[in-house]
Amino acid sequence: EVDGWGRIFGIELLEVDGGEIRAWLMAEGVHNTILPGYSAINTYEKTSIRELVKNPITTKEYRQVAEILMAMVEPGPIDNIAYVDDPRSLFEDFFDRSDEQEDFNERDRAILQAIKDYYDAHLV
Repeated sequence: EVDGWGRIFGIELLEVDGGEIRAWLMAEGVHNTILPGYSAINTYEKTSIRELVKNPITTKEYRQVAEILMAMVEPGPIDNIAYVDDPRSLFEDFFDRSDEQEDFNERDRAILQAIKDYYDAHLV
């Protein structure tokens, strides 16, 4: 159990074969004590977020994806979005999944708004 640089480097080296490791990454991949953005792109790639948001997802999955995308767009030393092919379609698919969610809370709305603000400022 590591939570700082060890977690960041561990995620970079982690091989995901599905199942428990993928579920852990979805839930914990961007949670570290340094900066979520440092592990965001690795978490995004290793959990296949791009494919996941193309179809309806559960509220739990939606919240996990939202946290990962939020970590990718937060200002910091890494431009995570630069590593994503066609980021506009990624965010548009995510916004479609947002429209399908029925159990939205204030935190969900705040994260969605921050992601939309980034999209409007950088991708439109």
